[in-house]
Amino acid sequence: MFMSLAPVLAIGVITSGCSKNVAEKPLAPSEVPAALENAFKKAEPETQKAAQEVATSVAQYEPKALEDLQTLSSKPGLTPEERRAADRAFYSYLAAMQQAATNGNAKAKAAMEKYKATK
Repeated sequence: MFMSLAPVLAIGVITSGCSKNVAEKPLAPSEVPAALENAFKKAEPETQKAAQEVATSVAQYEPKALEDLQTLSSKPGLTPEERRAADRAFYSYLAAMQQAATNGNAKAKAAMEKYKATK
């Protein structure tokens, strides 16, 4: 009986190794604008424009970019690459805003309070 299950077990072991989910390296806040522009370069014009505006807000370290990144990442119809870039950018920028708020930046603190209120 075990011998008849051996090929099935071998296939299960082989295929389970192929489906590993590897966490992507977090983006540095300075990498966010380029990552967004690169991921959204083939997007629909409206979506591409929104991504460019968010990238500009992030580059200028505007706290409102946190909300804009949330909106961008929840936009329907994004490709997996676009959604992954928007999500990575959001979490990277969220960490930067948390640090800025901790360091006393009033705008970052307000942005974090607004974010927490929506959770």
